[in-house]
Amino acid sequence: LGDHAQGVANALLECWETLTPRWKAAALSAIAILDVEETPEAETQTQRIVPWIDAKFTVKSKAHAKPIDPMTDRYEHFKEFGIQIASEEKMSLAQLSKYKYHLDIGGGGGT
Repeated sequence: LGDHAQGVANALLECWETLTPRWKAAALSAIAILDVEETPEAETQTQRIVPWIDAKFTVKSKAHAKPIDPMTDRYEHFKEFGIQIASEEKMSLAQLSKYKYHLDIGGGGGT
């Protein structure tokens, strides 16, 4: 990860003013994950250090209860550099309950 992921994060910061709110959240998440990975204490502590934000694009594999091809192509380049900005996984209510804040950065229907 390291240098390549940091380079991608820096590139996202350079175009910050042109990013949509969803992209800004994903960029902040990528940077927060890199910060945790670069923290020396993260390796020695018994408790896991987590990023302060974990925001990803949701890639749907169903629409109106019918299977569809997930549109992941646009995010594959980020994955190649070690940055996961999209997920096909849904969180259960139990998983969601572990987070203090939930952001719903609208859209999905062209909004």
